[in-house]
Formats: sequence, C-alpha cells, structure tokens
Amino acid sequence: MTAYEFYSRDESGELHLIGVLPERRSDQERITDKSIIKWARSLLGDESGVNNISCTTIKLEKSNNGNIYPISISQKEL
Repeated sequence: MTAYEFYSRDESGELHLIGVLPERRSDQERITDKSIIKWARSLLGDESGVNNISCTTIKLEKSNNGNIYPISISQKEL
C-alpha cells in the first residue's frame, strides 16, 4: 500500500512528523501533488502557521511476522 508521510521543517531546519496518509484512491488520475498538499493543509488547519512542508511517498509492507513497516519511495518539498 502506498502512503505519504508529511513533515514540517522548523527554523533550525529540523524535521517534525505531522502525520501519515494512506493512499486509498484507485483512480491514479486523482492523485496529484496539489491533492496531497491539500490533505496536509486540512490536517493542520489554517491557524497552524506551518508553511514549510515536505512529503515522503512510502510503501507499507507487511513482514512475515505480521508487522507493517515503511519503505521510502520518494521525497518532495511541497
């Protein structure tokens, strides 16, 4: 399963995890950078003041013991 990890970067350059969005849309045409950032902004709200957001596309894999772990696919500044 594909998912997105969202990070904010503070004034010192340190990244902070905002949240993870699993991709559930089957229509690949609907998956755009704009739709991904819109979700992140709606998660944070207008009053958060967070402007510097980056997004990492990950693949969630299930191991033989049933644990789920992320594999990084790509990273973008949004």
